Amino acid sequence: MRKLSLKTYNTYSLKRMSYCHSLSLKKLLTEYETQNSRLLAPLLSWCYLNQKEVNNNTLLSYHLYMVNQMYPNVSEDNMLLYLQNSQEEECQKYCHSFLSENMRRDESEMKNTYRKRIMNMKEKTKLSAYKLCKLANVNSGNFDAFFNKGDNSKLSLKKCREMMWILKGYQK
Repeated sequence: MRKLSLKTYNTYSLKRMSYCHSLSLKKLLTEYETQNSRLLAPLLSWCYLNQKEVNNNTLLSYHLYMVNQMYPNVSEDNMLLYLQNSQEEECQKYCHSFLSENMRRDESEMKNTYRKRIMNMKEKTKLSAYKLCKLANVNSGNFDAFFNKGDNSKLSLKKCREMMWILKGYQK
């Protein structure tokens, strides 16, 4: 799975968090000013990365002015730095949720790699699935869902690593 860009995450977040479910800047600004203050961080990121101007006396225009002064070269890394160092709790939460979403994607990628390696090693060692389940102390239903159906939520990375060590012990 590819890493999620901040621009893509902004688009997704704005549509999900706004009541109007639109990317119209005018509608989003109206909503932010009147009823939805949670839109501060995604709207700030979206305006900065798309180089949109906001000229009203709100917290959003202040932050947009500050980020443009601090980081004139528009980049996702600059925006993430600004969000992380911001005094606004909403900005920090938004940055954390973006980073954790990417970490979750990385974990899923690692589990896919472990799945392939474990399946290859299992074939080489001629160890049955049942025996591997018992040695690793894994529920056989979760094992089946993880390996045969590709459901990454069924096993943790720790259990995947345990299975690798067990299989390495059984190699000739």
